[in-house]
Amino acid sequence: MGAFKQDNLTFWIAEDVSGECLSSRLIQVTVSDSIANMVATNNLQYGEWRWFEEGFKSLGVQLYTELGESDGKWTEGRFSFEISVPAPDSQLVRDVNETLRLGQESDWTRKHGLQGVIAPEVKGFKTKIAYYYPNGLYVDYKISRVYLIPTFGYIIIFTQQPRLKSGLDTMHGFLILKIL
Repeated sequence: MGAFKQDNLTFWIAEDVSGECLSSRLIQVTVSDSIANMVATNNLQYGEWRWFEEGFKSLGVQLYTELGESDGKWTEGRFSFEISVPAPDSQLVRDVNETLRLGQESDWTRKHGLQGVIAPEVKGFKTKIAYYYPNGLYVDYKISRVYLIPTFGYIIIFTQQPRLKSGLDTMHGFLILKIL
């Protein structure tokens, strides 16, 4: 992963999707004050990202700082804050379960937009969602990793969704939060 800023802030994230098919792709998210855009490029070799890491070194891209986790508190040196996932209301969980039962899980985030995303609670910083990856399901999920980019004022939270799509593909995702 890496971030670079010229006119807008650009994030690069490597994704490996498992399930019925294995695929890898490089995701590029560009964030400005008013909009976020995403472009993805397929990686021909599943899970092979050495070229990506080497390329970023030559571009001078700022790599993220991964925070360590202990009892829901994520820390790194001088930064310390708590991140938790609020429990969704029972009606929302029923709606998601019905969507999954019908095999329409790919439509959930696209159909409901930000209203279908249960944002993590961040204690220690005031934040807002700058981007959510549309292939993720952000209801009743777990946080798997947290990265801080203090230079640019962003937190990236990777989510782990225990539910699977009908083709057994994962619905993990990531959220990019702007620190206000």
